[in-house]
Amino acid sequence: MTSSPLLHRATRPLLAVCLAVAAACAGGGSTAPTGSTNTGGNNGGNNGGNNGNSISVAGTTFDPSTVTISQGGSVTWVFAGVLHNIVFSGTGAPATIANTSTGSVSRTFNTKGTFTMTCTIHAGMTGTITVQ
Repeated sequence: MTSSPLLHRATRPLLAVCLAVAAACAGGGSTAPTGSTNTGGNNGGNNGGNNGNSISVAGTTFDPSTVTISQGGSVTWVFAGVLHNIVFSGTGAPATIANTSTGSVSRTFNTKGTFTMTCTIHAGMTGTITVQ
């Protein structure tokens, strides 16, 4: 069976739309580079809001790996299917985040200082929360 040139011309716009939709669906993730710093959040006020202080926990990295927040501010870790835990170090650090692989967990930082976050499951997976 031979195909008609008219049929090929008629399907080109449909093919272009399908490719555009596929590309948009495949993108999905953050455009922030790994190891970037997030300083854009407010402390969330009295409602416990996070206002953009979100850290993706995927593979063996925190993204961003460094976040600066105001005293009393919250940070939310979003887990993407791989088992992780997060242990915080520093005086006044919040509670450890137990083994988690999906969903999100938030912690509020009520003490000024610099806190290291470490996934003890994945060697070398560390980051920093600075509370001003």
